[in-house]
Amino acid sequence: MGTGQDITHLLHVAAGGRHAYASNSGSGTLSLFEQRLVPPSLPPTGVLPAGAKARLDWVQEVLPTGPGTEGFAVSPDERELWAVGPNGTLYVIDLATQRRVASFASGLDGAIAWPLPWMAARCWWSALRPAPWRCSTPAAAGWLSACRPGAAPA
Repeated sequence: MGTGQDITHLLHVAAGGRHAYASNSGSGTLSLFEQRLVPPSLPPTGVLPAGAKARLDWVQEVLPTGPGTEGFAVSPDERELWAVGPNGTLYVIDLATQRRVASFASGLDGAIAWPLPWMAARCWWSALRPAPWRCSTPAAAGWLSACRPGAAPA
């Protein structure tokens, strides 16, 4: 299954195998795939053959983010996807609606995600320079706190 995008790099297959997500860093997009029952394709004659049936197929939604968007993490409840661009911009995607619901500057160039499921938060740190981790929750759409690796967020 191709994305039709440039430099598809990371892939996450959700539990149950009916959803998959990919980052396309060359296109600055995310691909959201869902396996769905689709109606039979109409042939060039314009008439469906007898017995034509719906089939299970992958349907793709492409969401623009920003140049170089690559790293991403899916929330443990699979409701949100958080992606990050090389300039540190974070993009929050609602997976039910397949829409971007927030984006904000992290202040961390080359940010990398680290999920903290026990506190329903995401922590991010810079892969390019030493800096405190920054932590947020999907509902906050901004930063809750900063902390150092190995320390709990304040």
